[in-house]
Amino acid sequence: AHIAEKLPQPLTAANVCAGAGSDDLLDIIIRLLQPKTIVVSNPTFGMYCFLGRLADAKVVSATRKADFAVDVDALIKLVREAEATLVFLPSPNNPTGNYLSLEEVQRICAERCVLVLDEAYADFTEKPSADSLIPSLPNLIVTRTFSKWAGLAGLRIGYALGDARLVEKMIAIKQPYNVNAAADVAAMAAIDHRDEIMKTVLAMREERNRLFELLGSFSWLRPCPSEANFVLCEVLDRSAPKLFQQFRERGILIRYFGKQGGDLENYIRISAARPCDTARIADALRDFDQERPSFDPLARSELRAALQAYGPLEAVLFDMDGVLADVSQSYRRAIISAAKRFQVDVSPEQITAAKAAGNANNDWELTHRLVSAALGEEAPSLAEVTAAFEEIYQGTSENESGLWQSESLLVKRGLLEKLAQRFPLGVVTGRPRQPDAERFVSCFDLGAYFQGMVCMNEAPAKPSPEPVRLALQRLGVSKALLVGDTVDDMRAATAAGVLAVGVVAPNVIDVVKDVNALREAGAVAVVSVGAIELLEVL
Repeated sequence: AHIAEKLPQPLTAANVCAGAGSDDLLDIIIRLLQPKTIVVSNPTFGMYCFLGRLADAKVVSATRKADFAVDVDALIKLVREAEATLVFLPSPNNPTGNYLSLEEVQRICAERCVLVLDEAYADFTEKPSADSLIPSLPNLIVTRTFSKWAGLAGLRIGYALGDARLVEKMIAIKQPYNVNAAADVAAMAAIDHRDEIMKTVLAMREERNRLFELLGSFSWLRPCPSEANFVLCEVLDRSAPKLFQQFRERGILIRYFGKQGGDLENYIRISAARPCDTARIADALRDFDQERPSFDPLARSELRAALQAYGPLEAVLFDMDGVLADVSQSYRRAIISAAKRFQVDVSPEQITAAKAAGNANNDWELTHRLVSAALGEEAPSLAEVTAAFEEIYQGTSENESGLWQSESLLVKRGLLEKLAQRFPLGVVTGRPRQPDAERFVSCFDLGAYFQGMVCMNEAPAKPSPEPVRLALQRLGVSKALLVGDTVDDMRAATAAGVLAVGVVAPNVIDVVKDVNALREAGAVAVVSVGAIELLEVL
């Protein structure tokens, strides 16, 4: 009754089922509906999969978009194909912080399934709760908890809101006295003092925004926008597990998920707290920033020496992926997702190792090789793997949001502009010309800087020197420098008689190992992400 008094009209106590936290309520829902198949959308809260498998249900995941938003089109397609009767989605999502709009909730509820919307973190967003939709959507259940906003996690108390007929059945099968007396009293007190508690919640929202800005100020971190009380952050050029451990050694506890609930091997999650806690995080990050391996002085001196020995430079060539384009959330993620279509788990470390081994310039073939290594004779054909890869990367007619949209420009436009004033610039890439390579050049308005481009199938793939030689021919030069991020780039450049300059691409976990591999493959110098050293040396 206490909870019902705070609900939007026309919801009443008949729409409320109390439980020992959200996990208890999720378990009750699964036992009530007994689904054969449950749909989730990873990365997400790991309890959905855990509870589903305990109930012998098949749990399938709909791929999220590059920004971790729910791909509603893909999810609905999966619900239909799998004939799923139950969908679990948090809003805001744990651990990414994405909010699911009311319009998206209505679209999912139009399907023949029950949608359980887990609003554990709903009090940390200014966006509306989906509880107002319950009167018009009998297949919508909204779960809430006192663990987050009221700080009662240890007492285990939460509630579910839904159609009165569903709630009646949930109450009928739940454990008697599943909510203990202490939790009941604490929850009622929290409701009575909600306005006072929300002052702290509002302060945490502000601190979350400060934390987001702080994390974004470091070039090697990429924070994800969040509507929850935490910020998920990608670690771009060092090991996330190592960073987690470094924070721990300083007495700062953050979260590292790995594969728990999805593919987050190089992400960390930091919760918003007090301003003094944010200050401790800032101090730690500044110290970590100074500890990062730096090869800039060595790169400059080595590059100058190599240029002096090589003679006058006539052109500068760039590989595209990992040099011009950040593909950590596009091609790399497409490899992982395409492999998963065939029930094969591929880690970022495996991709990095394969790239370092060489002969890995074609991501379709690389994905097929990784899948084949896991499945042996039962492996799909290259054509099947390529089709899966392209559907994920390009998007489909039903779903326009391909992973290519997550790509960003790594090299500063000013660097390209100044280099283009001195040298003809070219691109040597393993991408197909259409649409991949030309679309990237067009999206980032780079056409004015590059006078030539060699793409897939126009010459044998790197490490063959032929694509580099073709680029020299098209530019009408014989002496050039090529910037690349893989051993195949270095070998191709060296064999073609041009200077090979390595670059440490984003998301490289072991920088020292990557630098050594590039040097062994022929790099005369290794520069940092963005290759700003070129502007100082050339």
